[in-house]
Amino acid sequence: MSRKTLFIALTIVVVVWISAMLFGDSIWPRNPNLPQPAVGQEPFFIFESAFEALSFGVGVAFAIFGWRRVSEVMNNRRRAMAVYVSIVWLFISWWPHGKLHQFIYADNILGLLLIEYGFHLSVIVVTAFVVYELLYYREDTQTSRL
Repeated sequence: MSRKTLFIALTIVVVVWISAMLFGDSIWPRNPNLPQPAVGQEPFFIFESAFEALSFGVGVAFAIFGWRRVSEVMNNRRRAMAVYVSIVWLFISWWPHGKLHQFIYADNILGLLLIEYGFHLSVIVVTAFVVYELLYYREDTQTSRL
């Protein structure tokens, strides 16, 4: 990756990160029934939210610049696309997941169940897929076992 591309990618990360921090509560307003954190707990929630927004920014930058590298490493285009999309999802999914927990509070059990299944199960599945591809990818033949 050239210095120019790296600079652009880092700029995208920072811009998306700050935008996610600034506009997240506008997109998914907090549920008024959400309990307020106790004194001293709020900085930990802010840190977690900032880290999720940073992950979202990295995911957006990877979505823009990562395909080329993934496709260079993997010979099979379909498999490369699946790994690429999986990695993007692993980065970007945490920000909307966290915000949806603030938007759909625990008194909405169906909403909570949908969030948990939609995010947690999908992350487990794509992580298992990426790990499988990494373990069984054969560099000498540039093919995988699937």
